[in-house]
Amino acid sequence: MELHKKAAKMLHPGVHVARHAGRWVSKPIKRRFEKHGIKHRIFDIASIAVVCLVVGFTAWYFLFNVDPGRNIEFSAVVAPKNVISGGESTLSISYQNDSKRTLEDVTLTLEYPPYFVLSDVDHDSFEETTNTIEVGELAPGAHGLVKLRGVMFGDVNGTQTFASTLGYSWDGEKEGSRRQTYTFSPVQSALQITTELPDKLVAGQRISGHIFLKNNGKLAFPEEAIHAVFPEGFVLRETSLSQRNDQTWIVPSIEPDGELEITYSGTLAIENGNEAKFFFEPSFLFGDERFAQETLTETVTTLSPPVVLNLELPDNLVANQPVKAAISWDAQNDLAISNVSVSIEGGTNEPTWDLDTPVISDNREASIVPHAGNGANRTAQFYPVVEFTLDETGDRIQVVGAAIERKITTSVNIESFARYFTSAGDQLGRGPLPPRAGDDTIYWLFLNVKGTVNDVDNAVVTASLPSNVNWVDKQSVTKGSGVTYNAATHSIEWRVGHVPATISSGKVAAASFAVSILPTDAQIGTMPTLLQNISFKGTDLFTEKTVSRAQGSINTAIPQDNGKVR
Repeated sequence: MELHKKAAKMLHPGVHVARHAGRWVSKPIKRRFEKHGIKHRIFDIASIAVVCLVVGFTAWYFLFNVDPGRNIEFSAVVAPKNVISGGESTLSISYQNDSKRTLEDVTLTLEYPPYFVLSDVDHDSFEETTNTIEVGELAPGAHGLVKLRGVMFGDVNGTQTFASTLGYSWDGEKEGSRRQTYTFSPVQSALQITTELPDKLVAGQRISGHIFLKNNGKLAFPEEAIHAVFPEGFVLRETSLSQRNDQTWIVPSIEPDGELEITYSGTLAIENGNEAKFFFEPSFLFGDERFAQETLTETVTTLSPPVVLNLELPDNLVANQPVKAAISWDAQNDLAISNVSVSIEGGTNEPTWDLDTPVISDNREASIVPHAGNGANRTAQFYPVVEFTLDETGDRIQVVGAAIERKITTSVNIESFARYFTSAGDQLGRGPLPPRAGDDTIYWLFLNVKGTVNDVDNAVVTASLPSNVNWVDKQSVTKGSGVTYNAATHSIEWRVGHVPATISSGKVAAASFAVSILPTDAQIGTMPTLLQNISFKGTDLFTEKTVSRAQGSINTAIPQDNGKVR
């Protein structure tokens, strides 16, 4: 008990101090000492000492054992200052040890942006397979410089990121590294693109353009893409290099200082305004990745057409059959022109008329045959064209008026002939040959449907028999429900049904059947008719128009027959 009192007296001055600034610390200690015995107090003092020791050691560790790599300074500059995509650049990376420790086993590892093509690194210890330089020892204050040359391929005004990592050790077994990145932005391209267009264009003008590409770099380019954005309503007609569906040319690799030309032709919209803008957007291609280069923009002033044309055509056009076209034009405006002619394009023939100047309102008519191309489901386009010399420039100009597009209704070919023998000489018919008055002779008649460019539905072939020709109930068909005979009308009907387009496949819908003829005395020495009034009718599924064809008749003139009557 006496010992407790002495300890309390020893702490008494501290109690008074605790009533002042350090009260929040000393007061809890006083209460703990008053509440517990001397053993607890000794334990508390020991615990405080341990904590202070730990805090002091930690502070010493961080103050005197810090990674010296934190004091390595990196910097980088690029030459030329204006980085060129596709052009050669030199990147200079410098480093310096600003710590107070010597760095050992120092290595510098380089990282490049995608598709960077390295030319060389001016360091004897550079290892290309790992992109690593063995620096060795780097004393405090020591520094180094590495220059690397190569070609960057990237977006113009985009970013190209390089990186360097300095690896090192210190104090024997301790290791560390420091990584730094450097970002540059190409401001122009080594791919030079230019174009040639007239200073002035006429709305609706048929123009020819040229795009010139040149490699101003020191390395062969990869594939390039040139995406064309033409004025609204511009119709591209031809190009020297095939385009993808998105109006992009894929250009093969161009060698250093190499050049490539793309030519194209097309027609401006007749409604074009005061300006026509052409955009050509080049890119470097690496697989599916594309790096955009400098866009070329051309703006051309457009003039109103001096003569406005109008073309009229019937709605239903049949393949290979002529159609009447009517072309008319208004009087000339104030634009000075000479040597004027108008024409109609789109047919196998192109009628043309020369006009006096100044041009006055007038019209013409002509028969043209549609030129519909190849394959099924054809369409044909027809254009009214005015050609003239623009007096201001002396240029010869063609202006194309509003196009007329028509679906082409299929034509159909009907082959009809008689046979007594097969092509191999086997006998098909029966009876005397040539026919004799008073005796029946049996012939086989053949009908072939072919030459359709579109699918035809509900196809029917009909014909009638002369009075002295009789139906023999023998037949064969490759399509349809067969040939039927109507005794009341003395006629036949072959319901062919659906006929697919045959022009590309070469297939034929065929029917054959037998008839007998009993010649009269008046027909001796003539070629009697075996089948007459042959006609075809159906519906074109592409144009929804009626298809019809009159074929004529079949008689006994069969010079192709070659056989012996048995």
